[in-house]
Amino acid sequence: MDRLKLLSFVGWLMIVAGVVNLVLAIVDISSGASVANNVLAAAMGIVLTIAGSMQVANKGRARR
Repeated sequence: MDRLKLLSFVGWLMIVAGVVNLVLAIVDISSGASVANNVLAAAMGIVLTIAGSMQVANKGRARR
């Protein structure tokens, strides 16, 4: 697997992990768990999603 495909794969994994983290945090908050920890988890999910999408976009730019 070449470097660009690997970066793209890692980027998509980060996006999936971020979205799953965000959804789990929202479900946890709605079930009455502590809000502070879950807000932090939701923020981490958002950051992971953004970082993953930036990595996928950079991979597309590097190919040209």
